[in-house]
Amino acid sequence: SALRPADGYITDSLGWIYYKTGKYPEALKHLERAVELLPYDAVVNDHLGDAYWKMGRRSEAKFQWKRALNYSEGQEDEFIRGLHIKVQSGLQDS
Repeated sequence: SALRPADGYITDSLGWIYYKTGKYPEALKHLERAVELLPYDAVVNDHLGDAYWKMGRRSEAKFQWKRALNYSEGQEDEFIRGLHIKVQSGLQDS
């Protein structure tokens, strides 16, 4: 990310690695930046929603998941179904 700070996909990927390793505060910094760079990307908004949820920021998480749904045209049906579930019930593993 330091090499290409304006590349939202690299920033998102870095944030997602932190997320997957349970480093949620660090993940959040990168995922918030990724959404600034790619505000209309469904997957990036979904990732940020997941991180907000893990940080206990439930309403912000649902807001991001709704944004992801708004920009989900062209995404896989399974991804879209997953977003609907998250908006209704949050993440299932926490």
